[in-house]
Amino acid sequence: TGNYYISYYDLSVDKGSVKKLNGTSWFYVGGSAGVTDDYANHNSLSVAPDGSIYHLSKGDNMDVNKFSGTTWSSLSSIPTSGFAGYPSSVVSSDNILYTYVQGTVRRFVNGVWQQIGTNVASGVVYHGKIKLGTNGKVYVCQISNGVVSVYENTLTASSATAWTLVGGTSLGNAFTESVYATLDFAIGANNDLYVFYGKTLNNPNDP
Repeated sequence: TGNYYISYYDLSVDKGSVKKLNGTSWFYVGGSAGVTDDYANHNSLSVAPDGSIYHLSKGDNMDVNKFSGTTWSSLSSIPTSGFAGYPSSVVSSDNILYTYVQGTVRRFVNGVWQQIGTNVASGVVYHGKIKLGTNGKVYVCQISNGVVSVYENTLTASSATAWTLVGGTSLGNAFTESVYATLDFAIGANNDLYVFYGKTLNNPNDP
């Protein structure tokens, strides 16, 4: 959209907040601090082509809030169990919200969450990311069981459609916690995929 937004756990109100840069300074989207009902130590932020802003945060479930230009409103929460950190979200060109939470991809259509494909991962997912290609596919990149993998499925996949491991193999081992733990990926021209992660070392004490 040409604008800069940031979401974070705002200690001034013990809630998740969203700010926008107006060119010289940051201001709260919606006019005040606090988008969530309670704490939001894991969150995700995405902006739709129509200007709507979506904020995901971990409360009792994965809470989802939408800003439509004047006020924030709550959407249906995504059910979670146990650890549900590292949510990821993206909005398609036709303004549909897609999320990746606890190893499952969903989209929000007509007030209902629809699952895309089977569960991507059965274990705990760290640093999960979701992105949409221009080829009708959805991609997720994650660290699960200490291994970095990228999976793909079609945007029209039913909840029974299995995910495909991109490239036929995982990328390698990675840190899940500590200062070395990081993961991100990008989609380039022709839907080429690029992955960045903190690879484990033979000696963990090496820089």
